[in-house]
Amino acid sequence: MSICMIAATAAKVGVGLFHYLRDRPVNLESAPSLAERIAERSLLAAQPVG
Repeated sequence: MSICMIAATAAKVGVGLFHYLRDRPVNLESAPSLAERIAERSLLAAQPVG
């Protein structure tokens, strides 16, 4: 996976690339992966409003 793909994915889920690259390796237990963030966002988008 290239850095460009990671940057684009991070931007789509509202995560700053610098913050992700800084926090993820240090906080593996507490910082969710981009895949987890994408799954969470898709679940939120699928829920009806109201």
